Amino acid sequence: MLEMKLTDLRKLITEESDYVTSMISKAYEGLFERNEELFSEIYILEDKLNALEMKVEDDAIGLMALHQPEAKNLRTIIMIIKMNNDLERLGDHVVNITKCATRILGSSVIIKYIDLPLMFKETMKMLHDAITAFVNQDTELAGMVMGADDLIDNLRDQIFRVNMSHMISSPETTPVRMQMNEIASHLERIADLTTNICEEVVFMVKGRVVKHNIAQE
Repeated sequence: MLEMKLTDLRKLITEESDYVTSMISKAYEGLFERNEELFSEIYILEDKLNALEMKVEDDAIGLMALHQPEAKNLRTIIMIIKMNNDLERLGDHVVNITKCATRILGSSVIIKYIDLPLMFKETMKMLHDAITAFVNQDTELAGMVMGADDLIDNLRDQIFRVNMSHMISSPETTPVRMQMNEIASHLERIADLTTNICEEVVFMVKGRVVKHNIAQE
């Protein structure tokens, strides 16, 4: 009975993950293909994400209360509760990115996006691989995703540096460049939350804490 309910819970969290990956994909396409119609779909997905987040939390807590799971089953439920919270926060960051993108597309100032498209793609890849690591309980893949976080930080820093230079030389571009910086900051936070998910995968599979470079058996 418990295993069946855990399988159902995994399916729900995977569905929730699909909502988030679809949201960030639509944000990417909407901004770089200048298709604002996709932004309205993001808000619809956010509503679905929030509703599913509450169901996952209720179901997970109910499993703990009714079945008092032990060992790996308990770790799995704890991991799903944490991942559930991370996914909801991921959705919030994508919504904030969408608001920034709307302001950029609404401006008459046209600028190059520097490394922002690459940062988007690398962040999306991290999230996709993190979900795959969860589904397959693949700690090796989870470790690779965690290692990719430095690239995202470097891309954010590069975007900030170039934008700062252009804001000094071309002040009229400042409002749009500030929105670009804001998007880069949200992408960096998405990467951080994705790293959290991978840390939770390692905990679920091996019972080992790797958060903040702590290694505990």
